[in-house]
Amino acid sequence: MTTIKLLFLTTFLSLSALITADDNLIDYPDVADNPSYGLVTKLSFIEAHKKVPYGEDPNQFGLLWSAETNPKDVLVVFLHGGCWLSAYDIVHTYPSTTAIFQSGYDVWSLEYRRTGETDGGWPTTYDDIKAGLQHIAKLSDDGHTPKQIIIAGHSAGGHLAVLAGRDAKEIFASDVFGDDLKVDIIGLAAITNIATYSAGENGCQRAGVAFMGAPASEKPEAYASANPAKSTIATPITLLHGEADPIVPLTQMTEFSQPNVAKVTQPKAGHFDWVHPGTPAFTNFLSVLNKLTQP
Repeated sequence: MTTIKLLFLTTFLSLSALITADDNLIDYPDVADNPSYGLVTKLSFIEAHKKVPYGEDPNQFGLLWSAETNPKDVLVVFLHGGCWLSAYDIVHTYPSTTAIFQSGYDVWSLEYRRTGETDGGWPTTYDDIKAGLQHIAKLSDDGHTPKQIIIAGHSAGGHLAVLAGRDAKEIFASDVFGDDLKVDIIGLAAITNIATYSAGENGCQRAGVAFMGAPASEKPEAYASANPAKSTIATPITLLHGEADPIVPLTQMTEFSQPNVAKVTQPKAGHFDWVHPGTPAFTNFLSVLNKLTQP
């Protein structure tokens, strides 16, 4: 029996009590390493249970996948990637958020303004992320008062997630969230040094310049503010990266230095393995989630 099928089988009985009666479990078949973006977009998913705006712009909303009970009191926040560009929205991560939900977690997946038609860019995009994270406090009206928040971001979303780790004390103020909230960050093929990344030549790297509004040489202060690699981050971070990633170089993980960072290299994995629930990389991601939520 394959690893991913074993994972779903061993959790099926508990999940049947957690997932609402209208939901049907989706079994994501195993696929080879390094699946394409197109393959990810063809996957089935469970619709979010609720769409909640956190601002007035149409792109300022979160999607909530919510179990009837949440014994771990954990909320997984997911930040999608797509080179910070308007052309890539939250939809392609519906299968991955579905799989996280099916593993027994409540999920808060954020859409945000991005470079291009949605009028994002630095710092607007990151301001949206902070606002969406702070809105978690208002989800208590739906019975959500998590004791642990795990912010997982893929690619450009990983960049935003790691930045949120840097600013976690400001975002999750103790007078609102309490003193005992535990916050962890998971970066999936995360961009951790936007200055070196945007100096590259592939399409996503060039999109980094558009996101920042100019090359690093012209806006050094803005790049310093937007650069996790030039920050001091106390929040625990786990970085997962594929050895065969053609979009975000492995050096974005290996050269990232922080006192509370763990690094996991995935052999043969490309860039989109982390958002395809049928890959070995995604199974590894779920294992990391489970380890971080152990009492």
